[in-house]
Amino acid sequence: MKQIDPYAELNINAYGVLKPPLLLWVIMLIETWHLWSFVLITASGETWLFARSAGWASFAVEMPALIVWLVLSRRVPKAPKFVRILWYRGRELLTLSAAGNLGIIVAGAIQADFWRLDSEWASVGASILHLWVLARLWVTSIIQQVFAEFPD
Repeated sequence: MKQIDPYAELNINAYGVLKPPLLLWVIMLIETWHLWSFVLITASGETWLFARSAGWASFAVEMPALIVWLVLSRRVPKAPKFVRILWYRGRELLTLSAAGNLGIIVAGAIQADFWRLDSEWASVGASILHLWVLARLWVTSIIQQVFAEFPD
């Protein structure tokens, strides 16, 4: 006979709190894209990513999102108090990453000597993506509920 997981239907994990929805995973993936691009570029053997110091600023901006990612893995009842505090502030941390990534894009557009149509459309698209993330973080009720719960 097939075993039925009682938590699968309710979208609740074994500790009685909401599982992170796919939307939250997508948001964290978007806000840590410099890390994933670094991993893929390094795996391909390229070394040009850190030719300029601006690459490190991108990783500094992503640190709040990476902290949320790490805290998500420690969302258990016996977690230390600082993990709980960081989890309850998860939306603010992701907002810092989104605003920082948006700031990097805008600063790059301002400093450009001339406009190139192809790359500027990519900047506009990335800006819209980060604005979408900011809106989803503060408007979507499931994201608010997930960050309001921590297992006792």
